[in-house]
Amino acid sequence: MSYKLPLFAAAAFLGGYMLISNRQLRVNEYELKVSKLPENFVGKKILLLADLHKKRYGDNFNNLVNSCIAAEPDFIFFAGDLYSRDETDMIPKLALMKRLKHIAPTYYIFGNHETDNMDNAEALALKLTECGVHILRNNMEQIKIGEDHINIYGTQLPQRFYRNEDFSHHDLPQITKDELTKLLGEPDRSECNFFAFAHAAGVPCLCGLGSRCDVFGSLSRGSYKIAFYWRNTFS
Repeated sequence: MSYKLPLFAAAAFLGGYMLISNRQLRVNEYELKVSKLPENFVGKKILLLADLHKKRYGDNFNNLVNSCIAAEPDFIFFAGDLYSRDETDMIPKLALMKRLKHIAPTYYIFGNHETDNMDNAEALALKLTECGVHILRNNMEQIKIGEDHINIYGTQLPQRFYRNEDFSHHDLPQITKDELTKLLGEPDRSECNFFAFAHAAGVPCLCGLGSRCDVFGSLSRGSYKIAFYWRNTFS
Protein backbone atom coordinates (compact mmCIF):
# COMPACT_ATOMS: atom_id res chain seq x y z
CA MET A 1 0.00 0.00 0.00
CA SER A 2 1.20 3.53 -0.76
CA TYR A 3 0.80 6.55 1.48
CA LYS A 4 1.23 10.23 0.82
CA LEU A 5 4.14 12.23 2.16
CA PRO A 6 4.52 15.97 1.54
CA LEU A 7 7.87 17.18 0.26
CA PHE A 8 9.01 20.78 0.20
CA ALA A 9 11.93 21.83 -1.97
CA ALA A 10 13.93 25.03 -1.60
CA ALA A 11 17.41 25.59 -3.00
CA ALA A 12 19.70 27.75 -5.06
CA PHE A 13 18.19 26.07 -8.14
CA LEU A 14 14.63 24.82 -7.90
CA GLY A 15 12.95 22.39 -10.36
CA GLY A 16 12.87 24.38 -13.59
CA TYR A 17 12.77 27.85 -11.98
CA MET A 18 15.66 30.28 -12.07
CA LEU A 19 15.81 32.62 -9.14
CA ILE A 20 15.97 36.29 -10.07
CA SER A 21 18.21 37.39 -7.23
CA ASN A 22 19.72 36.27 -3.97
CA ARG A 23 16.79 37.78 -2.10
CA GLN A 24 14.06 35.90 -3.96
CA LEU A 25 13.25 32.34 -3.08
CA ARG A 26 10.57 29.93 -4.23
CA VAL A 27 9.24 27.01 -2.22
CA ASN A 28 7.42 24.27 -4.12
CA GLU A 29 5.25 21.69 -2.38
CA TYR A 30 4.79 18.15 -3.68
CA GLU A 31 2.71 15.30 -2.34
CA LEU A 32 4.42 11.96 -2.81
CA LYS A 33 3.01 8.46 -2.73
CA VAL A 34 5.54 6.33 -0.86
CA SER A 35 4.98 2.59 -0.58
CA LYS A 36 5.33 0.97 2.85
CA LEU A 37 5.31 4.33 4.58
CA PRO A 38 4.56 3.65 8.27
CA GLU A 39 1.31 5.06 9.61
CA ASN A 40 2.97 7.54 11.98
CA PHE A 41 4.79 9.13 9.02
CA VAL A 42 1.68 9.72 6.90
CA GLY A 43 1.30 13.47 6.34
CA LYS A 44 4.72 14.34 7.74
CA LYS A 45 6.70 17.00 5.86
CA ILE A 46 10.24 16.79 4.51
CA LEU A 47 12.03 20.00 3.61
CA LEU A 48 14.73 19.38 0.99
CA LEU A 49 17.53 21.85 0.32
CA ALA A 50 20.58 21.55 -1.91
CA ASP A 51 23.23 23.49 -3.80
CA LEU A 52 23.31 26.61 -1.71
CA HIS A 53 26.90 27.42 -2.75
CA LYS A 54 27.53 31.15 -2.25
CA LYS A 55 23.92 32.28 -2.19
CA ARG A 56 22.70 34.06 0.92
CA TYR A 57 18.99 34.82 0.49
CA GLY A 58 18.95 37.84 2.74
CA ASP A 59 21.23 38.96 5.53
CA ASN A 60 22.48 35.94 7.47
CA PHE A 61 20.28 33.71 5.29
CA ASN A 62 17.19 35.20 6.95
CA ASN A 63 14.93 34.88 3.90
CA LEU A 64 15.86 31.23 3.51
CA VAL A 65 15.42 30.44 7.20
CA ASN A 66 12.07 32.24 7.37
CA SER A 67 10.85 30.24 4.37
CA CYS A 68 11.92 27.05 6.10
CA ILE A 69 10.08 28.04 9.27
CA ALA A 70 6.94 28.85 7.28
CA ALA A 71 7.01 25.40 5.66
CA GLU A 72 6.69 23.79 9.11
CA PRO A 73 8.74 20.70 8.20
CA ASP A 74 9.04 17.62 10.36
CA PHE A 75 12.48 16.80 8.91
CA ILE A 76 15.09 18.65 6.87
CA PHE A 77 17.40 17.00 4.32
CA PHE A 78 20.33 19.00 2.91
CA ALA A 79 21.56 17.14 -0.17
CA GLY A 80 25.02 18.54 -0.74
CA ASP A 81 26.96 21.61 -1.86
CA LEU A 82 26.31 23.69 1.21
CA TYR A 83 29.28 25.75 0.04
CA SER A 84 31.44 26.15 -3.07
CA ARG A 85 34.84 24.48 -3.34
CA ASP A 86 36.71 27.81 -3.18
CA GLU A 87 35.01 29.02 0.01
CA THR A 88 37.12 28.99 3.16
CA ASP A 89 34.96 30.69 5.80
CA MET A 90 32.62 28.02 7.16
CA ILE A 91 31.31 30.06 10.11
CA PRO A 92 28.25 31.48 8.27
CA LYS A 93 27.30 28.05 6.93
CA LEU A 94 27.69 26.48 10.36
CA ALA A 95 25.41 29.18 11.80
CA LEU A 96 22.83 28.46 9.07
CA MET A 97 22.80 24.73 9.75
CA LYS A 98 22.41 25.35 13.47
CA ARG A 99 19.35 27.48 12.72
CA LEU A 100 17.89 24.77 10.48
CA LYS A 101 18.46 22.18 13.17
CA HIS A 102 16.34 24.21 15.56
CA ILE A 103 13.48 24.12 13.05
CA ALA A 104 13.45 20.34 12.62
CA PRO A 105 15.83 17.35 12.81
CA THR A 106 18.36 17.97 10.04
CA TYR A 107 20.26 15.44 7.90
CA TYR A 108 23.25 16.51 5.81
CA ILE A 109 24.86 14.73 2.84
CA PHE A 110 28.20 15.78 1.34
CA GLY A 111 28.20 17.02 -2.27
CA ASN A 112 31.00 17.15 -4.81
CA HIS A 113 32.08 20.62 -3.66
CA GLU A 114 32.49 19.35 -0.11
CA THR A 115 34.62 16.42 -1.28
CA ASP A 116 36.81 18.82 -3.28
CA ASN A 117 37.83 20.48 -0.01
CA MET A 118 37.91 17.72 2.56
CA ASP A 119 39.72 19.76 5.23
CA ASN A 120 36.79 22.18 5.38
CA ALA A 121 34.30 19.32 5.06
CA GLU A 122 35.78 17.33 7.94
CA ALA A 123 35.94 20.39 10.19
CA LEU A 124 32.37 21.38 9.34
CA ALA A 125 31.08 17.83 9.83
CA LEU A 126 32.65 17.70 13.28
CA LYS A 127 31.04 20.98 14.30
CA LEU A 128 27.66 20.00 12.85
CA THR A 129 27.72 16.67 14.67
CA GLU A 130 28.50 18.47 17.93
CA CYS A 131 25.43 20.66 17.51
CA GLY A 132 23.12 17.77 16.64
CA VAL A 133 22.98 17.73 12.83
CA HIS A 134 22.98 14.18 11.45
CA ILE A 135 25.80 13.58 8.94
CA LEU A 136 25.10 10.85 6.39
CA ARG A 137 28.31 9.58 4.77
CA ASN A 138 27.71 6.11 3.37
CA ASN A 139 25.61 5.10 6.33
CA MET A 140 21.99 4.70 7.39
CA GLU A 141 20.05 6.27 10.20
CA GLN A 142 16.58 5.39 11.39
CA ILE A 143 14.07 8.19 11.85
CA LYS A 144 11.59 7.14 14.51
CA ILE A 145 8.12 8.32 15.42
CA GLY A 146 6.63 6.25 18.21
CA GLU A 147 6.97 2.59 17.31
CA ASP A 148 7.40 3.34 13.58
CA HIS A 149 10.55 4.17 11.66
CA ILE A 150 11.92 4.84 8.19
CA ASN A 151 15.51 4.33 7.05
CA ILE A 152 17.45 7.19 5.49
CA TYR A 153 20.63 6.27 3.59
CA GLY A 154 23.12 8.99 2.69
CA THR A 155 26.01 8.63 0.28
CA GLN A 156 29.40 10.20 -0.18
CA LEU A 157 30.49 8.96 -3.58
CA PRO A 158 34.14 8.92 -4.71
CA GLN A 159 35.12 12.05 -6.62
CA ARG A 160 35.49 10.11 -9.89
CA PHE A 161 31.70 9.91 -10.14
CA TYR A 162 31.42 13.71 -9.97
CA ARG A 163 34.19 14.98 -12.23
CA ASN A 164 37.35 14.11 -14.11
CA GLU A 165 40.78 15.20 -12.89
CA ASP A 166 40.66 18.18 -15.28
CA PHE A 167 37.28 19.20 -13.75
CA SER A 168 35.42 18.21 -16.94
CA HIS A 169 32.21 16.19 -16.73
CA HIS A 170 32.24 14.08 -19.89
CA ASP A 171 32.21 10.27 -19.91
CA LEU A 172 31.82 9.94 -16.17
CA PRO A 173 31.01 6.47 -14.82
CA GLN A 174 27.73 5.57 -13.17
CA ILE A 175 27.94 3.71 -9.92
CA THR A 176 26.83 0.10 -10.04
CA LYS A 177 24.53 -1.69 -7.65
CA ASP A 178 27.46 -3.73 -6.30
CA GLU A 179 29.55 -0.61 -5.69
CA LEU A 180 26.69 1.13 -3.94
CA THR A 181 26.01 -1.93 -1.80
CA LYS A 182 29.66 -1.92 -0.69
CA LEU A 183 29.25 1.70 0.42
CA LEU A 184 25.84 1.44 2.08
CA GLY A 185 25.33 -2.20 2.89
CA GLU A 186 22.34 -4.31 1.86
CA PRO A 187 19.09 -2.53 2.78
CA ASP A 188 16.09 -4.36 4.19
CA ARG A 189 13.63 -4.40 1.29
CA SER A 190 10.71 -5.03 3.63
CA GLU A 191 11.13 -1.57 5.18
CA CYS A 192 10.61 1.98 3.94
CA ASN A 193 13.99 3.18 2.69
CA PHE A 194 14.94 6.68 1.58
CA PHE A 195 18.17 7.25 -0.37
CA ALA A 196 19.70 10.73 -0.27
CA PHE A 197 22.36 11.68 -2.81
CA ALA A 198 24.05 14.95 -3.66
CA HIS A 199 24.22 13.70 -7.23
CA ALA A 200 22.21 11.48 -9.55
CA ALA A 201 25.08 9.13 -10.39
CA GLY A 202 23.34 6.38 -8.42
CA VAL A 203 19.91 6.62 -10.07
CA PRO A 204 20.10 3.57 -12.39
CA CYS A 205 20.87 1.06 -9.61
CA LEU A 206 18.49 2.18 -6.87
CA CYS A 207 15.53 0.06 -7.94
CA GLY A 208 17.60 -3.02 -7.17
CA LEU A 209 18.22 -1.79 -3.60
CA GLY A 210 14.58 -1.55 -2.59
CA SER A 211 14.36 2.25 -2.56
CA ARG A 212 10.98 3.82 -1.81
CA CYS A 213 11.98 7.43 -2.32
CA ASP A 214 15.17 8.97 -3.68
CA VAL A 215 16.23 12.60 -3.20
CA PHE A 216 19.09 14.38 -4.93
CA GLY A 217 20.94 17.66 -5.16
CA SER A 218 22.65 18.10 -8.54
CA LEU A 219 20.81 16.04 -11.13
CA SER A 220 23.06 16.56 -14.14
CA ARG A 221 26.81 16.57 -14.03
CA GLY A 222 27.94 20.13 -13.58
CA SER A 223 25.37 21.83 -15.77
CA TYR A 224 21.70 22.08 -14.81
CA LYS A 225 20.73 21.62 -11.18
CA ILE A 226 17.42 21.03 -9.46
CA ALA A 227 16.62 20.73 -5.79
CA PHE A 228 15.33 17.18 -5.91
CA TYR A 229 14.59 14.23 -8.10
CA TRP A 230 11.99 11.76 -6.89
CA ARG A 231 11.14 8.38 -8.27
CA ASN A 232 8.67 6.03 -6.56
CA THR A 233 10.10 2.58 -7.18
CA PHE A 234 8.20 -0.66 -7.31
CA SER A 235 7.10 -2.33 -4.09
